[in-house]
Amino acid sequence: MRRYVVKAKLDIIFKKLFADPKNEDILKAFISDILDIPLRDIKKIEITNPELVPEAVDENKKAVVAIKEMDADEEIREKAFQRETALRDRASALRFSREEGIKEGREEGREEGRIEMIKNLMETTGMDAKTALITLKINGSEYDYYLSKL
Repeated sequence: MRRYVVKAKLDIIFKKLFADPKNEDILKAFISDILDIPLRDIKKIEITNPELVPEAVDENKKAVVAIKEMDADEEIREKAFQRETALRDRASALRFSREEGIKEGREEGREEGRIEMIKNLMETTGMDAKTALITLKINGSEYDYYLSKL
């Protein structure tokens, strides 16, 4: 006989788990992950209604019946699938854009660092710009770019 394992997605279980003051650290970690904010930035969490309201349970039963009815409707299922796919695609595109932005920022930082190193070499050793570029092993195809930045 299989034992039923409660799912944290159910609002009753979710509220029981996260509204308990002993589990504030779990709630903070959950919020940090969901909202993609650093855990250290979450100072205080206040649960305004930790009570499990009986009518909410009745409403949940109604919701389950409504969901089952919608699940039986092929058109609604298709629309829901399309919406879920669109949301997943959007999240993926945002994640990709963020990663690309981070890469661009790193590259800009490297370029700024190279420019500073070139300037420092020129100032401290009296090298001309081209000799500084060669010393730093900057690719010859990039000379004009860096020379224009000095």
